[in-house]
Amino acid sequence: MPRHPPVRTLTGLALCACVAAVFAASPSHAAQETVPVDVGVGPAFYHGVGPAFADAPGHYGLKISLAAIINNALIRKHIKRVPKQYRPMALRMQEFRYRPTALLPDSLLISPKLGATGMYGATWRFIGLGIPLAEGAVNVDLTAGLIVTYAFLHSDNAEFGVGGGTMHFLRPGLDIGPSVEIPITDNFLMSFGWSAQLYIPQPIGAGVFELPTLDAAGLDQSLWFMGQLWLKFHVRFPYTTNI
Repeated sequence: MPRHPPVRTLTGLALCACVAAVFAASPSHAAQETVPVDVGVGPAFYHGVGPAFADAPGHYGLKISLAAIINNALIRKHIKRVPKQYRPMALRMQEFRYRPTALLPDSLLISPKLGATGMYGATWRFIGLGIPLAEGAVNVDLTAGLIVTYAFLHSDNAEFGVGGGTMHFLRPGLDIGPSVEIPITDNFLMSFGWSAQLYIPQPIGAGVFELPTLDAAGLDQSLWFMGQLWLKFHVRFPYTTNI
């Protein structure tokens, strides 16, 4: 995510796209550079509402991230490849995190039955924004994004069917929440945060194309919200690539 300036407008989005384009240039403009790559992984805890969370304290999983770190010096070195109208903004950016693919899951659900319900799946993040709230020895951001989650649920809960049952949950959604990053050394960091994940409601035990009744009773018997509390440990290593 960018560190300066905060991404609040379409102009900011366009700027991010332009800086990312530095790393997607054609071979005819390519030059070799060594950049740090940040790999982060750690535990995640999910809590929520409705039958999927009624008989257990929550569900468990992993939080994952992969990003190339583009610092201000590298932006300045390749500033001519950013359109002129965005160059002043680009020069004020202290750091930009380029995520090379949306195919890598943002998080995994790996939660065997602790009560009556187990949950397995993954969440992918396709669009994300970060607004810096505090910077220095500790970085604090407010992040938001467009996500898609698939999860397989199996339960002994009668809400899933007579004697229990299974469910394939597949929904797009939005998540928003704060995150805190603490550098330990130059190449080792720790981060933690919480996000609210809001989905188009899917009735418990129903198919992916079904919708609940839009009232309190319908939402009570649906999966539409999950809160994710997470902790990640980050390792950075140098990587040489064509830019």
